[in-house]
Amino acid sequence: MTEQALNQLARRVMLDAARLEYGGELEEPPEHRFSPSFERRMERLLRRGKHPVWYQALHAAACLLLALLLSGCAVLAVSPEAREVFAGWVREIHDNYFRYEFFGDEEKKSSLLEADVFYQMAYMPPGYRMEYRSMLSGITIIGYINDQSGNLAFFHCFTDQTSPVMQIARDSEDTYKKVAVNGISADLYLDAEEGESNILVWVDEVNRLAFSISGAFGEEELLRMAESVGTVPRNVIFRPSRLPEGYYETSAEDYPVEEDQVPEGLNAGKSVLTYEDGRGGALTITYAQEFEVTGLRPDTCEADGVSVLVGEDQGFWFPGQEGTHHLVWADGESGVFFWISGPFTGEELIQIGESLEKREEPPPLACMGPRRASGAGTH
Repeated sequence: MTEQALNQLARRVMLDAARLEYGGELEEPPEHRFSPSFERRMERLLRRGKHPVWYQALHAAACLLLALLLSGCAVLAVSPEAREVFAGWVREIHDNYFRYEFFGDEEKKSSLLEADVFYQMAYMPPGYRMEYRSMLSGITIIGYINDQSGNLAFFHCFTDQTSPVMQIARDSEDTYKKVAVNGISADLYLDAEEGESNILVWVDEVNRLAFSISGAFGEEELLRMAESVGTVPRNVIFRPSRLPEGYYETSAEDYPVEEDQVPEGLNAGKSVLTYEDGRGGALTITYAQEFEVTGLRPDTCEADGVSVLVGEDQGFWFPGQEGTHHLVWADGESGVFFWISGPFTGEELIQIGESLEKREEPPPLACMGPRRASGAGTH
């Protein structure tokens, strides 16, 4: 059957099926004006249809549509509820890359856009620390680095509002295999060269989200990381439960993230807490939900830093000038980056950092007046 004959047959079958569905209500084919979003999706599909790989897929899909219509499934052509069943992520296969894209109801927002949360991994292999986290246009990006090996790793979470979503370049020598993440089908791309970056991709159809993890990890490690993915709140409030003796809070300022603001340092949204002791001593605690601190890499950082542990997280202590020292680290559990500065030793700053606790709401500043508190001690 030629393409023209196939198109004509499809048209006749769809019209006959519509007449059967509505009986005498339709004396002639109805004139329908499609929505702009539908027209845009159809234009994208037509452009892809010119690709030789996609031509075969679309031809097969047309034959399948005919079979469905002939078997009494014409309701798909007229029922929006039925069409929503087919909304979801599509994996496109090209000559040297794969692309994932969402097709469906563009009017319906993703649950991630409505919820005030980040998706991130609870497990990360030892030696890696977080150095970048942001949410731009509904895409969560988290970057990690292993300071010893220099290897990078990335976690992405895509909503159904992003199009196109992601493109994965692969060579013919690379391996592709199907695996499962918590019972969900997933795609694993293994680089042919040992030590290079491998990629794991899976889709949460319920929440209309797609995830990917890339890095120099084996299959078992990638699956463990993927199965640890969960949500953490975005706008978290922190306060220290342990302060140096005589210090009290003098100000608490929030600098929220502007829409689609790209993180640069700690300027994409931060909270700054200041404390004083009334004798010239000053303590500052800065924390950011979204950040970019690639400048802390040993090969790019100009300041002399000492690697330390804050709880179970890797951090750096920087001896500063004029007696003010700094402690920086990203909390692995919350994904929040912290920067503490004050006239204290590294051990004292670590004690303050480890005392930071999540709060549902900040305490009134008036209740934090001058007081004496047991803590890290004076310097």
